[in-house]
Amino acid sequence: MGLRASMIISASLTILAEAFVVLLILSLIRLPLIDFLFILGLFWLFQWLVGPILIARNCREIPLGDEAYGWLHQVVDVLSRKAGIQKPKVYLSDERFPNAFAFGNAFKRGIAFTTPLLQILTPEELMAVAGHELGHLRHYDTEVGTTLGLIPNLLNWVDSSMIAVGSTWLGLIVTDFDLALAFTLPILGWIIKFPKPRLLRRGF
Repeated sequence: MGLRASMIISASLTILAEAFVVLLILSLIRLPLIDFLFILGLFWLFQWLVGPILIARNCREIPLGDEAYGWLHQVVDVLSRKAGIQKPKVYLSDERFPNAFAFGNAFKRGIAFTTPLLQILTPEELMAVAGHELGHLRHYDTEVGTTLGLIPNLLNWVDSSMIAVGSTWLGLIVTDFDLALAFTLPILGWIIKFPKPRLLRRGF
């Protein structure tokens, strides 16, 4: 199976899984679908605009004249020209394991390398890794990842709220539906807290 086919299948399964969870939650809290989509849209916009800024703040932008890592600009510049995209900003991440990643939106794009990665790769291997990450930017994989990760990221935020709300609801029980909701929300919240499968995690 080719890479493109695998990505399409993974994306389709992710969307189906997220749709199931959304419908389940909506049926429990009786929230109109149009209202949920509006909230989801605002959440996506927030992630799209603020996410790259937060990531960049956790990294160090490498100046062109940096004695230790300034040469990375030349690598990224050459590969960006070959890919036909504008050169992104180059960052150094303080992670303790070898890694490289691309991030950004229409206003801010970057590619980051960790120090352990730079210490173990040959120049040829580094160019291959940088080219791979630039490919994500060229094909807008960062935006796709943000979209597919909406529901998992939103659930990470609401799971604790669901547990708290479900517990609080016990003191506000009026109908049989309230009773069912009071017991169901904490259970669903704890289920959501279990580690997500790789398919539902943000990123490619």
